[in-house]
Amino acid sequence: MNHSRMLGWIVSAGLCVSLLLGCSLYRNDRAWVSPEKYEQAHRFYVRTGSIDLTERHLHDLRWTTGEINETIYRLGKEFEVLPEELPPATE
Repeated sequence: MNHSRMLGWIVSAGLCVSLLLGCSLYRNDRAWVSPEKYEQAHRFYVRTGSIDLTERHLHDLRWTTGEINETIYRLGKEFEVLPEELPPATE
């Protein structure tokens, strides 16, 4: 194998590793939430008026951390909840 071909393999392998590492580090940051699931969380939030209770309810329903983070973010934007009123991000 010549030098440039070896370098190409190394660069390709490095890109693959960094892509996989990046995806694994942020996999729970946010996730797509179906309109039906968001509507369910929205109705619960409107009924309770509490982001904290809504987050706990979503945990009880076994939503993923990413789904919960995305939903809390969207509810915060929709209802203009101030950042200090939002609970800390779940890990």
